[in-house]
Amino acid sequence: MIGPVEVLQLMADHKPLPQESCRNVSEGEIGQLQEESKRILDSLFLALTSGLLDDDEQDDIHGNLLALLDKHGWYEAASILALHWAYLAIGFDLDILPAADDKDAETLVKAFVLAAKHSENEEGAWTIPLAMFASTNRQTANEFVVRMLYTAATATVTRAGEGT
Repeated sequence: MIGPVEVLQLMADHKPLPQESCRNVSEGEIGQLQEESKRILDSLFLALTSGLLDDDEQDDIHGNLLALLDKHGWYEAASILALHWAYLAIGFDLDILPAADDKDAETLVKAFVLAAKHSENEEGAWTIPLAMFASTNRQTANEFVVRMLYTAATATVTRAGEGT
């Protein structure tokens, strides 16, 4: 995965960023992905809050997520889902999450949440995280998307428990 300095160097050299090689996603497809995102999150919320998050339930959630990504194009769908979930994690203490096996996946979660936090005021807030994500291998990307899903769900459940 390329880092922020490499992304900035590409920008300074007026070279294409990794995400520029990906296809554009239609508004209709974005809407479908957001609806699917809510469905996947709801199933994870239910499992987390009811104590039913066993290996079979995790496998079902991961299977649904991977099928969705395969259906809509891996990078494109994963980017949209991760963007949506990053907004849910704004303000959540990411340091309380268990360490990731893949440090690049952990870095991407933090980068996406920071971009979500600053995107309202910073037009280019998503440029670096999306370039980093587009340059990852499939294994890191997979771990990142799953970690982003669980981060969003954990943040939402934690806030609900705190009454915020």
